[in-house]
Amino acid sequence: TCPLERIGCPFKDAGCTAKVARKEMEGHLETNTQKHLMSVFTSYQKLLMQNEELKEEAQMLKMESRKEVQELKEKVQESKEELKEQVQELNEETQELKEEVEELNEETQELKEEVKKLK
Repeated sequence: TCPLERIGCPFKDAGCTAKVARKEMEGHLETNTQKHLMSVFTSYQKLLMQNEELKEEAQMLKMESRKEVQELKEKVQESKEELKEQVQELNEETQELKEEVEELNEETQELKEEVKKLK
């Protein structure tokens, strides 16, 4: 840790671009206290504004997501009802076909008996 080595100000993240010799850093910090404080305060204000913007964006996304979820729920419900109706129709058709098959079986049996009589 050479005292002549130039190092960046610890307030660089707040905007201070100074690079001074390690041995002069204490003087830099004392001389620029007010400037550093204002830079930190400005950075803080920007962060507060960004935070508010992000909160608003998150709230908006949350509302949009809720709306989309509700729409999907409604579509699912509609689909369930449609499928239920289709299943009911298929059940009715199946029952009708069973009855027709039963009638045909009866007719076939009658015809077999008639053929037997004719022999």
